[in-house]
Amino acid sequence: MPDSPPRLNHVALSLPSEALQPAGRAEIVDFYGGVFGWTEYPQLTEDGRRLVLGLATYDQFVFLVGDDDRIHLDDHTVDDQEVVKIHSFYVHHLLPLTVEVQWWEWPAR
Repeated sequence: MPDSPPRLNHVALSLPSEALQPAGRAEIVDFYGGVFGWTEYPQLTEDGRRLVLGLATYDQFVFLVGDDDRIHLDDHTVDDQEVVKIHSFYVHHLLPLTVEVQWWEWPAR
C-alpha cells in the first residue's frame, strides 16, 4: 500500500452531449492539443458521450462526459488489476463537473 498522500490523476467534466459530437470534439482536441499538448485517447471516445484527453503521463487525463440530467449516479464498478481492485462510481449534479469516488482495495500479498 502506498505511503504517499493521495494525488489527483484525472478530472471529469460534464458538458452538453452536442459538444461531444465529431465537430465539437475536433475543436476541443485541436485547441487543448495545440495549447497544452493534450492528446485524445480515441479508443475511449464515444460520439456525444465521452472524450478522454491524455496529459503528461498515461495516468493523468481529462475525462469529458456528455450529460443532460440534473443529477446522475453511475453504477459501482470494480476494476480488478490483481495487485489492486479499484472500486468506483461517478456523481454529477448541476455543475459542469463529474466526481469519481474511488476506493482502492489492496488484496493480501
